[in-house]
Amino acid sequence: MSGYITKSLQPEIELLEKIDDMNNGEYTDDERDALAYDLTIAHDNSIETLDRYAKAVKFAESQIDAINAEIDRLEKRQTRFKAMQYSVEGYIQAYMELSGQRKIEAGTFTLSLRKSTALIIDDESLIPDKFKHSIITTKIDKNELKAALKLESIDGVRLKDRDSLQIK
Repeated sequence: MSGYITKSLQPEIELLEKIDDMNNGEYTDDERDALAYDLTIAHDNSIETLDRYAKAVKFAESQIDAINAEIDRLEKRQTRFKAMQYSVEGYIQAYMELSGQRKIEAGTFTLSLRKSTALIIDDESLIPDKFKHSIITTKIDKNELKAALKLESIDGVRLKDRDSLQIK
């Protein structure tokens, strides 16, 4: 996209280069007037181009928000369906156990109970260490770190002033 932006603003960039040349050389009043007119037109065009880019950024932001909202909605729906699945499976299993049937032909489905062994952990502290694996997650609090850096020097991190684009 960067190349496209540079290309679409190329006329304005060329005019700015002409102005730089004008400051280093002799130009007639007519040439200066023509360049000033061209610069006005180019400025208007670049403002329109930047306006379109800002609209594209805002559109992308709105799409991201919509997608995130849809993901949240679908995750909630998935949770409801998982709960429903678990509940219905429990009803089926309870029916089969109470009726003493281990296999039932029900329309297009065959329902059956099979033997399995479940691991039940009653007290995690009694389990030997060789069966335990630790997972360590580190999360840096950037706001707290930034505040601390304003008061003291901290190895491995620094503050850098920069410009960030704001579109309102």
